[in-house]
Amino acid sequence: MFQRIKQFYWDITSKFKSIDREFVDRYLYDEDKVLFYQLKKAEQHHVIRVAKNAKNKINELITNVDENKFMRICLLHDVGKIGGDLTVIDRSILVLANKLTKGKIKKYTNINKIYVYYNHAHIGADLLKKKGYDEDFVKTIRYHHSEGYSRDIMLNILREVDDIS
Repeated sequence: MFQRIKQFYWDITSKFKSIDREFVDRYLYDEDKVLFYQLKKAEQHHVIRVAKNAKNKINELITNVDENKFMRICLLHDVGKIGGDLTVIDRSILVLANKLTKGKIKKYTNINKIYVYYNHAHIGADLLKKKGYDEDFVKTIRYHHSEGYSRDIMLNILREVDDIS
């Protein structure tokens, strides 16, 4: 729960800095940036934190992960939230409601914000697939909130750092 409070604080206080823009410019192609900059500012900060934490993790583990591709995945992993109009407050309420109801709120997916909150990974994957992104890229984004072990190191790292970022 403390981690969620920290995330909320980061979301409401973060300012986009030139170092963030440089990070985005370093890893994203022009067509990626079109999607990235459609995310709300809080989501942009979140995915940058995810990418930076993931970069540290792959450097720490000394893996053979393609860093450029993985950073693109991290920076675009929440593109499914683009049309959902989820504010920082909405996300915080949904996180708390999910905890309090032990996930039962998920059945109210007829409410757009709840639908997007629970399905953004699939929405984003479908969007990227239509735009011609490769299957590994799409798969990693589609399953970044799925439970269970995977043999895919990028997927496992993305899940881990997304939870703490």
